[in-house]
Amino acid sequence: MASRTDIEQRFWQQFAGRYDRFIARTLRDSYARLFELLHQHVHPEDRVLEVATGTGLIALAIAGQVKEVEAVDLAPEMIRVAQEKQERMQTANVRFSVQDICDLRFDPGAFDVVIASNVLHLLFYPEQALQEMGRVLAPGGRIIVPTFCHGEDIRTHFLSHLMGLAGFKARHRWSYGQFCQWVESCGYRIAFAEKVQGSIPLAFVVAEKKEEDKAA
Repeated sequence: MASRTDIEQRFWQQFAGRYDRFIARTLRDSYARLFELLHQHVHPEDRVLEVATGTGLIALAIAGQVKEVEAVDLAPEMIRVAQEKQERMQTANVRFSVQDICDLRFDPGAFDVVIASNVLHLLFYPEQALQEMGRVLAPGGRIIVPTFCHGEDIRTHFLSHLMGLAGFKARHRWSYGQFCQWVESCGYRIAFAEKVQGSIPLAFVVAEKKEEDKAA
């Protein structure tokens, strides 16, 4: 039987060459607002980790606004495409590597910001991913977790089903409110949230670890 990582990696390996075209064609407006919000919530002194970076769209977009970026993805082909883009752009403060979102090779407290965009609803174990993101988050740091809400209403459920037939299987169909509640249930306090409208709404959530977790 194929493992979790095999299943998650296989699709993204095949999709790497057309990922950017897919985003530009089908999610252009949602991603335009996503980038606007990201630029508002990162700062020049930030050490940033982006998990599930894909082809590096976000990592390369924010590189000029932050101190440094580590960007990881489970699919080697995604990382190869991202590194090619980085070379063309001559972006020096981004490092790409192949890593599992649920088993990161970084020290505790290494980052001021951890970004996981458009991935949590696709994972087998999103709680484990959030726990691992929290482990590498510095005291007072924040996670940024833009996530498509496939369970917002009957229409999004239907669209999600169609997307699943094409390979984009949402394993968790949260509504906007449910997703915010879920983040808080995982030990975080939401500092900012906005619902970005689209065919499937995007929950743009910025959260901090709760005080009891910071002290642990």
